[in-house]
Amino acid sequence: MPLTDITIEDYQADYEGQDNHVLIDVREIEEWEDVRLPNTVNIPLSELGERLDEIPTDTPVVLVCRSGGRSAMAGDQLAANGYDNMFNLLEGTMGWVRRELPTESGEA
Repeated sequence: MPLTDITIEDYQADYEGQDNHVLIDVREIEEWEDVRLPNTVNIPLSELGERLDEIPTDTPVVLVCRSGGRSAMAGDQLAANGYDNMFNLLEGTMGWVRRELPTESGEA
């Protein structure tokens, strides 16, 4: 099972604030600049295929988007390219903001 769903709470418990994973936001740059989870790398879904060399294969990859749809598509694309340790952050950035968790923006 290449892509596993992960709740925001499980993400916080297992990964937040640690260097044991990479958190990739697959929304477009304008969305990412508006509001994002801390410590995300922005690789828009539309650019994912050309930027695979930026995504490590030896560490867990957590994918996030606005609500979970595009990150699931990104997971399918990564799985087709041999990635097997990936997580889809359920509820995405919207769920993060709803919980009033810390975010970053382009002004930061």
